[in-house]
Amino acid sequence: MAIIRQNSISGISSITAQNNAVEFFNSNGNKLFISGTDGIQVATGATISGTTNTITALTNGVERLRISSNGNIGIGTDNPTSELHVSALGATDEPTIKISGENSSIFLRTAGSSGLFPTGGVGNDGELIYLGGDFRFGVGTASKNLIFFNGSGYTERLRITSNGEVQITNGNLKFSTAGTGIDFSATTDTSATGASKSSELFADYEEGSFTLTLTDSGTGNELTNYTNENATIQTTARYIRIGQVCYLEFHAPYFSNQASVGSVNVSGSAPFVSAKPAILRGGGAFRGFDDATKDRGPVVVIAGSGRGSGGSSFYLHTADEFTNSSGYDVAGGWVRTSPGRNAPGLFISGSYIIADGS
Repeated sequence: MAIIRQNSISGISSITAQNNAVEFFNSNGNKLFISGTDGIQVATGATISGTTNTITALTNGVERLRISSNGNIGIGTDNPTSELHVSALGATDEPTIKISGENSSIFLRTAGSSGLFPTGGVGNDGELIYLGGDFRFGVGTASKNLIFFNGSGYTERLRITSNGEVQITNGNLKFSTAGTGIDFSATTDTSATGASKSSELFADYEEGSFTLTLTDSGTGNELTNYTNENATIQTTARYIRIGQVCYLEFHAPYFSNQASVGSVNVSGSAPFVSAKPAILRGGGAFRGFDDATKDRGPVVVIAGSGRGSGGSSFYLHTADEFTNSSGYDVAGGWVRTSPGRNAPGLFISGSYIIADGS
């Protein structure tokens, strides 16, 4: 039964009533869509329907899109839990959001078990974002850089250049877990006879100050406790740690004047425990010290209390001069002969291997 035959309705020539439905036809007699209890069929296999405060769209008899009562839009799900919820639950399904421009495409996708990555294929590929399984993030054009920024001023923090160089533009490279660092396992290992590597991880760097004190054994007065308004002539004791190696530098430009002469004692502690006994060389003018101290290679030894193992204690020694069976001690290794000579020009420096775990 023809209800309306009116050419003034654009594209619709007639409307026919059927059981529980209304059919719409164009002027050529072709059916445009059907409105019935199952919704509006806009084409073969394509239906738009609704329930209370909900709109759904189906193709081939399967729901494809839903707008729920709270305004959430679901694609591939009948229960959207956010403003836009895209879902695919099959083992090999990979729900994808793709934004394409004239020369680039952006993909946002979670992978199914197939794990295939989109190739873009639209001129010069733009940024590709891949979520799920391995995380892949990159720029499809070889001549472009990958730049990370944050803040309202879009401050650049990190850049990976087109040739693979990593640049930290504003900030530091920080390892937050002890024992982690830069792994050099890709470099060539030693091939020397009898040598073998134990680690290729660079995991530490540090610099600061330490304490090494020289005192007069007779009076107990500190020799290195010299102050002057000119900061450049203060006693300094600095260290730099690079990986498992520590470099120490001690400079005493002046000694405090003493009323007596005699042996010198040492106290203090190295910044890190040494793996084995280690030697720091003494040098400089050594004014006020006897010839044996100056001429027989004065050294400071870093070792443990047993002298034969590593540690962090300091001991004094000169070649061929023994104050105990181990060859060095905290006292007696160095001797002063001129109490009024307060400008020794004393330097102590050297490096040692740090014990594992220190």
